Amino acid sequence: MYKAIKANRVVDIQESKAESYLAEGYSIFDKAGNLVLAPKTIVAEKLAKEVEALKAANAALTVENEALRTELAELKAAGAQTEPTAFKCAVCGKEYKSEKALTEHIAKVHPGADDPEK
Repeated sequence: MYKAIKANRVVDIQESKAESYLAEGYSIFDKAGNLVLAPKTIVAEKLAKEVEALKAANAALTVENEALRTELAELKAAGAQTEPTAFKCAVCGKEYKSEKALTEHIAKVHPGADDPEK
């Protein structure tokens, strides 16, 4: 036995009658209350709502994705424009790419210049 439900009407039916009640717009449930058959209009409406929800979620993700792409492009552009820090000798003004190179230069060319007491 099945239950056929349409709006506020509930009818107990035999399994053999399920298709005819379905054609009349009834939803067919088994004894446990599980949906067995649903009219195409109900299924179509449910699927249409799911599609609309997915479209809305997709639109939101597309906007977020575009914002992240823009942010990434800006970060890459900022990184490309940043030149390596130059280390400048306080004595002669010569520039070096690393602090180590500047320290070696001062030790060789200007010994005692980094020590103010000498």
